[in-house]
Formats: sequence, structure tokens, C-alpha cells
Amino acid sequence: MVAELREAQQAGHAAVAAMMAEATAHQERASAHLTQQTEAAGALRHASMAEAERVRQEALAQAQEIIDRAQHQAATIDERARQEFAWRRRQMRHEQELLSRRKQAMLSQLTSLSALAVQTAQSLPELPDLNLDDDEPEAPEDPAQADSRTA
Repeated sequence: MVAELREAQQAGHAAVAAMMAEATAHQERASAHLTQQTEAAGALRHASMAEAERVRQEALAQAQEIIDRAQHQAATIDERARQEFAWRRRQMRHEQELLSRRKQAMLSQLTSLSALAVQTAQSLPELPDLNLDDDEPEAPEDPAQADSRTA
């Protein structure tokens, strides 16, 4: 019976050793699979981070391009507005000069007309004062008319 027990014990030890070997192999396969999956996840994470950085850089470049374009357009609009303002200012000065010249010409004409009026008034002969009161009878202009009224 001891021999049978030893045999059973050895068979048990062999079965335990076989199970241990199988568990170790299974654990090594699981460990290898886990390592492989971890490496794949790390690579995927690295690729995702690289893609995210690329997208971020591209978005920054596009945003900067949009900002640069908007600033350029704003500068162009500002320059056009300044040019138009300067042109309108020159136009207003020109028109103001024209109006000043016209004013001076009109004042000169008025002065000349006034001087001509004074000269004309001075060159006219003296006329006797006419009495234009309504109380006195009118002097007939034509003697024939005066005779027809009295008759």
C-alpha cells in the first residue's frame, strides 16, 4: 500500500507539475499578449498624439493665414480710406480756392460798378429841382392841351 500511495503521490505531483507548466505557459502567453497589446496601444497613442499635434499645427497655420489676410485687407481698406480722405481734402481746398476767387471777382466787380456809378453821377449835368407836390396844379406839357381844357 505504501507503494500505491507513493505512486499516487507521484502521479499527483506529476499532475500538479503538468498543471503548473500549463499555467506558466498560459501566463507567459498572456504576458506576451499583454506586452504586445501595450506596445500596440503605446504606438497607437503615439500616432494619435502625433496626428493631434499635426492637426493643431495645421489649424494654427490656417488661423494665422486668416489673421494675416484680414490684417492685410484691413490695411488696404485703411490705406484706401486715407487716400480718399486726402483726395477729398484736396478737392475741398480747391473748391474753397475757387469760391474765394469768385468772391474776390464779385467784390472787384461791385467796387468797379460802384466807382462807375459815382463817376456817372458826377458827370451828369445839374437838373433843376422839380416840385412834385400834389397841392400845386400841374403845368401843362403841351400848350394846345391847356387851351382845350379851359375852353
